[in-house]
Amino acid sequence: MSDFNQLFEATALNLFEQYQSAKDVSEFLQQNLPLKFAISKGVLVNRKKAVSSPQYLFYNPLDCPNLPISPPSNAKIIPANYAYGSLSFFKELNQASLHQALEKKEEIATIFDDQVADNQVDFNLLNIWIVDDLANFLSINDLEDRLLAETHPPDLVAIINKGLLITLNDHTIQKIFALSEKENSQSFDKKIAEDLIGIAQKTMQRKYFKMAASAPYKNFFYTYILLLELLKAQPLPNDDLSAEMVAIWS
Repeated sequence: MSDFNQLFEATALNLFEQYQSAKDVSEFLQQNLPLKFAISKGVLVNRKKAVSSPQYLFYNPLDCPNLPISPPSNAKIIPANYAYGSLSFFKELNQASLHQALEKKEEIATIFDDQVADNQVDFNLLNIWIVDDLANFLSINDLEDRLLAETHPPDLVAIINKGLLITLNDHTIQKIFALSEKENSQSFDKKIAEDLIGIAQKTMQRKYFKMAASAPYKNFFYTYILLLELLKAQPLPNDDLSAEMVAIWS
């Protein structure tokens, strides 16, 4: 590994050492995402004025109209065509919170059904879950089996005290393989991608693959690297709703 990558890894891991719980990660993301991405509590709305309230939304802050919800809330109104995806945090994933998360995922997907252009029929919003731990009676394999039944499962489920559970949908597979082929053969994120591909090739009959658990802050770091790559590859619906949104919310 090059000196630069060693410095990057050491610095990044040091930053994450203070993050031992999923509830702290939103603050980190608000401060450390690249400028073309942002995260906010908010309301997601589409052209038909259907509304959903994900826990957090990833969106494009450079072009999105600045539509804050009335003080004292720090949430924003995010038109659907500026949203990359949703993010949910859980202290514990159990049967009740899993059911709620899946219901919310479908609600958000419905917001996009009438939003995307005809040439984007396969468009899917990113859906990311970051979880501290699983309930004692819910194993990683139980969770995997439950998500296998979903038409559009979440893209990344990070169980911070158990490891990472990553959806093997086409989008994620293509991104991970592209990451592994970066010209800089020593890059740290390339090494992560190569490890993921090695696991994936052994488990191609299943829809998910898992990374073994390490220290929570390292799992946060891996989650951050993968999240950035998924955001970079995520398209936006290409309709321009800015004028319509101003009319709705003026």
